[in-house]
Amino acid sequence: MNVIEGKALQVSDAIVACQFDGKGGVITIEDKDVINCERHCWLHLNYTQRQSADWLQHTPLIPDAVRDALAGDSMRPRVTRLGDGFMIVLRSVNHNADSRPDQLVAARIYQ
Repeated sequence: MNVIEGKALQVSDAIVACQFDGKGGVITIEDKDVINCERHCWLHLNYTQRQSADWLQHTPLIPDAVRDALAGDSMRPRVTRLGDGFMIVLRSVNHNADSRPDQLVAARIYQ
């Protein structure tokens, strides 16, 4: 069984850092936790924030081929197979406060 130390998934400006509990819920990831890799984790980052961008560039948990794609400028919707995983890029209307409705935002998901 592979495990990850919780502190390896701690990013100070993360929007969400949790692990799915297998029962339809999530468990917040703490520094002291030992994460069982058999259950998926969700790390929701804003790559325009410094700590998130630094984590994306330096963590050994993400393959090199994924780094640029997660923090890239391309918003073209697509699904790409990357080794044992895949990456999905989705686009949506920007519903953030004080944003123009014609501006699109991208959601990038790596599994």
